[in-house]
Amino acid sequence: MKIQHELEIPLAPVACPRPRVSRFGTYYPKKYKDFRKAAKAYLKASHDSVYLYSSEPIHISYVFIFPRPKYMKAKKYPRERIIHTKRPDLDNLIKAMNDVIQDAKIIDDDSQIYSCSAHKYYASDFEHEAIYITIRKG
Repeated sequence: MKIQHELEIPLAPVACPRPRVSRFGTYYPKKYKDFRKAAKAYLKASHDSVYLYSSEPIHISYVFIFPRPKYMKAKKYPRERIIHTKRPDLDNLIKAMNDVIQDAKIIDDDSQIYSCSAHKYYASDFEHEAIYITIRKG
């Protein structure tokens, strides 16, 4: 039997940027640090388990829902989710979420992820931005 957890983070997805380098050291932009802090706090508050998956191979599925732009609210666009093909890149979104679930102590290390699937969409008319995560053992 495969163990599976489904998590939801009701925040707009933010991609992991390149670290910035200054004469004072290396750092990440404030927007990204704030996102990581908020997502980590939400996961810790809603899931009290520490290391649900410690050193076990896991598969992760991500669904990133972005807010729908105003121009897509016209009648010529469908009311359901629309595939998101603009920036940010999917691999940077995955990297950011891998960091968040590791920081929230849901997984021990992101190196234990052996496979991953991800999709990004604009929200339908009746939903808000969010990140849906499904973690499965083995």
